[in-house]
Amino acid sequence: MLEEFREWQFDSKNQINEWTSRLVKEALKQGEVGKAEDWLKKNRPRPSGDFHATTSEQFNTIVQTMFEDAKRELHKEVRKLRFK
Repeated sequence: MLEEFREWQFDSKNQINEWTSRLVKEALKQGEVGKAEDWLKKNRPRPSGDFHATTSEQFNTIVQTMFEDAKRELHKEVRKLRFK
């Protein structure tokens, strides 16, 4: 069971990275940096007002962090495009 759990953790981490990249690609489709940032902001899940650090609330925090990571990656991509 422990090996299966470790495999799940590894797969989850890879999926988080994959989904973050997909968020960046989708945001870039907006055509402008400001619009891309707005798209990420608009689609980022909102935290509940009552936080008790349950597993599901922690997962929600991970998803929110994915959007923050996507925003950082978006800026990296934009810098790459500007200096080509």
